[in-house]
Amino acid sequence: MRSGLRVSHVKSQGQTLLRGALLDEAATGSEPTFTAEIVNRLDRSALSSVPADTVLLRIEGRSGAFTSRCDALYRGEPLFDASLTANRWVALNKNDSVKLLSRDPARNWLRSNGDIWLNGFVRGNGATTIHSPANSPQGVVWAKGEIFSEGDPQGLSGEKLARASREAGGLLAPRSRLNHDIYKLTPADLSVFKQEDTKNQQSVGRMRPGTYSVEWGKVSWLDGGEPRSTDVKSVSFTPSDYPRSKKIYWYDGRSLNPSLILPEGWESSSRCDDDGVVKLGGTNVNTVTGENVAAMTYRFDDDAFVTDDSSIEVDGDFRIVSKIDGLVPSISLKSNENSTGVIRATNGGSIVIQGTLSGGGALVADQDIQLMSNPKQNQETNVEADKSAGVVLYGGGNVSIFGGANRAIQFKGLIYAEKDVNIYGGLKVNTRNENLSLEGTADKLDVLDLQGAVVARSGSVSIAETRNVSLTYDPDYLQKLTKGMPDNRRRISRVWVRRY
Repeated sequence: MRSGLRVSHVKSQGQTLLRGALLDEAATGSEPTFTAEIVNRLDRSALSSVPADTVLLRIEGRSGAFTSRCDALYRGEPLFDASLTANRWVALNKNDSVKLLSRDPARNWLRSNGDIWLNGFVRGNGATTIHSPANSPQGVVWAKGEIFSEGDPQGLSGEKLARASREAGGLLAPRSRLNHDIYKLTPADLSVFKQEDTKNQQSVGRMRPGTYSVEWGKVSWLDGGEPRSTDVKSVSFTPSDYPRSKKIYWYDGRSLNPSLILPEGWESSSRCDDDGVVKLGGTNVNTVTGENVAAMTYRFDDDAFVTDDSSIEVDGDFRIVSKIDGLVPSISLKSNENSTGVIRATNGGSIVIQGTLSGGGALVADQDIQLMSNPKQNQETNVEADKSAGVVLYGGGNVSIFGGANRAIQFKGLIYAEKDVNIYGGLKVNTRNENLSLEGTADKLDVLDLQGAVVARSGSVSIAETRNVSLTYDPDYLQKLTKGMPDNRRRISRVWVRRY
């Protein structure tokens, strides 16, 4: 007695075929057979009736005199297919206006494996609008749990759900029987690291873990025997093992007396008189004169921390803060056609940035990322990515972004948190015994503009009270910032099935 399935893989005349038979236990010789033709256009242009980036299956089954045929079309899917994806819940209920947009003609989704809380647009309180490009499918707000509208304790259903979908201009789809599989992204999946030929010039930088702070220090000198003093701008470094290891200071002394009396505790200090530039850390690259290239520099003239186009590793926590009222440093991730600026906190480290983030590259932390985007009043943007490179915020724990003086947050790139993503309207900074703690405040934002994709793989997404929220799915950032699935695999989803 025999039973089972016999399958053979046949390639002929440009075709890929699977041929098989169900083995007959009675060995009658009349086994049902099938053939499956696979037309694979994933990552390729269209061919005849098969669209680009799809795979078509043509299946024919035969049993005796009976024949059945079935065609199925599957579409290639990106790692993340929504402007916002969460595993637990999504909170958008505190916002006056929410717009869901997409630069992908094939999809415009917002997804949660839990509940989704929208504003009170169903009762006329605020607006939720799903925009779809011309000749594109309807946009979808999809939840495995309930979809709520603020002010109604019951999830939307029946005629109220249908009316809400019409008012939003898309499809609200609660209580799905399916679970959305959220891809577990790892740092190895990011294309910002030296992995490909296009990154073959990327150097490796090292910086000590701890806190880099812009602050004032009072210096003094003697002028004709008379004491004089002034405040001088400085950058301090507090190592993670402080006070066992001493603090280090760099200060701008270009306009000061050459003989200064330094403040107490400045035993380890350096004067930056040549060009007003502080060199922090080092790389595995030297200049033509043999000088080591710094991993990061700080420029006193424009209050800017600038990374080298390196993968900078910090063995622990990495923080950049400002202790000067009204001074918000900028952090520029330097990138070029060969390489990308990256700051990576390893060994269970987190990243805290108080300032504006620009350029193209990534912040990658084993644990949390906290980005205090608080530029000065009327400054145009908080987090601005180069379109040719993009920015990744990758947190192995939570990713939190805090609003500031101009009441607007803009981010272009990929935000990925293994746990939660939180957007706060404001920030309270507490420092005790040189330890920094952050607390989000309930301040209301004017604008929140997130372009690219936001993912909370095992947690939730919570967005502060905001007048105007714009969530735009942009697959270009995913393509530039990630390498896709390993081993040249692709995610696919079914478009249609035809039986005849």
